This record gives sequence, structure tokens and C-alpha cells, in this order.
Amino acid sequence: MNVSQEDMSRIFEEVQSLDSTNDRFKYLKVRRRDKWYFVKIAQNDTAREGLLREYLWSEFMERVSVLMPFLKLDGPHIFKRIGTGALVIDWIEASVVAEAWDIDAWQRNLERFASMHVQLDRAAGNYSLPQVYTKLAHRDTPETTWKQWSTDRVDEQTISDSRQLFREYEYRVTLRLQHGDLWPWEIFNVDDRWVIIDGEKAGIDLPRFYDVAQSYVRLFTIANNQDMARDFLRMVIDGLEMSRDDFYSQFIPVVLIRAISQLSNANSGDDESLKASSNLLVNTCLLREVEQIF
Repeated sequence: MNVSQEDMSRIFEEVQSLDSTNDRFKYLKVRRRDKWYFVKIAQNDTAREGLLREYLWSEFMERVSVLMPFLKLDGPHIFKRIGTGALVIDWIEASVVAEAWDIDAWQRNLERFASMHVQLDRAAGNYSLPQVYTKLAHRDTPETTWKQWSTDRVDEQTISDSRQLFREYEYRVTLRLQHGDLWPWEIFNVDDRWVIIDGEKAGIDLPRFYDVAQSYVRLFTIANNQDMARDFLRMVIDGLEMSRDDFYSQFIPVVLIRAISQLSNANSGDDESLKASSNLLVNTCLLREVEQIF
């Protein structure tokens, strides 16, 4: 079902276009009576699947919110679903935990951010995917992703060494519900309650610790703050109450895939500092420098 802005004008009293519209989604701010909503309209089939994933994330976070209210975690409240083409979500008037450029704000919230990952991992471990979402469980597995790697931006020896390390630990890779794009700027702080939005990449077709690996890689490379990356990881491990060896064996194949992807992206640009930090991370993984990772 295709949904247009004109359709929204027939449903809501006021409709405003938002500048963040892209080739995947059209974004609107709409009003009915005295309440405002955020509308995401899918522009293609991939985006429509993203809306279903977002609906899945909303349901999962509602479960977390109800069963564990003391965590002060929540997801977007979906007011209305219009066919498969649009979601109408309660408008949130609040600041995010940290903007993408504000590493200091991320640092101030690092302990709570790490604790959030721990609690979401536990909740996901007890989560059974409702039947309606089973068709979402088809995204590439880590092994498939590995086989598709291109060596255009990463030298063949690095790819070969990475494959060897991955194969040693791939038996420890398990799938568990992940957000898929979980950054501090995807979290609104609403009266000290963290509302995690934009679950369009969520699903159980991602490896456990994927979200943790994403943040770790970004802190290590783009932020170029290896100490903060290690602090974050130690907080996660302590919260999970896992031994470092157990965590390492599950984490290393996942973070290595993210690190290679980051290195490929870095090599496509001119930022020498980013290239250096990305190479450092990949080599740290390949040399099995556990203390440097943690």
C-alpha cells in the first residue's frame, strides 16, 4: 500500500514536511487535535521492510518497559500503522543522549549506555520472535557477509588473516535481537527515561553483540578514543558477568567484521587519522591483543 502526504492531509488537521526526508523515507510532523505525531512513509520495498522492523522494535521495547520499568528504557510509541507503507509515532520533544559529534556527552553517559546494552542483551535472550516477524529473519549471516567481502579497499593478506581468525571462532556466533543502529543520538532522554528510536534495522538476524561492536568500533576509530572504547567494553563485560575469555570468543568474530567494514570505508576517503585508527583496530584483532581490545 503506497501512502502519500496527501493521504496524511485527509487524516490529520495539520501536516508539515521535515527536511530530513531521504530516498528511503519521507518524514512528516502531523497534528490531530492538540497532539503531534511523527510520520515515516516508506519510499520503496526495502523501506517498507524497515517499517516492519521498527514495529518489531517498538513491541520489544514495550515489553522491556512493562516487565522492567526500573530500567527506565522505552521505545517509540506507535499510534497508528497505515498498511505497510507508513507509521504514525508519538512526537517526542526532548534532547538526545548525545549528538554524533559530541564525544564529551557520550563520555558522561558511558556507564549508563553500557548498562543499557547489558539489560537489552538479557531481555533479548528471553525474547521469542512473534510469528508475524519470522519473514524478517533472512538477512545475511556473518558467514555470508564474510564471503561477500571485497578486497578492493582492504589488502588480500588482511582479508585472508581475518578469515582465518573468524573461522576459529564462528562456532560461537549466535543470533539475538539487535537494534542494528544503536547510537546515543538514536536515544531521547525524556525526563531521565531513555527512549530508543529508529529501529528500522532491528531483527534477530544479527549476531549477538552486534550493537556493542558498532559502538566499540566507532569509539575506537571515528572518535579515535581507544581508552573510551575499552572502558565501554569493560563496563559491558562486568555487567554481563561473563569471563573475558568467554566474551572474547563471542565478540571477536563480530567486532572483526565491523572493523573490516570500517577499514574499507576509511580507505575510500582522505582522512589519514581515520585510516590509521581503523588499521590499528583490525591489527589489534588479528594479533589477538586481548588487553588492547579490553
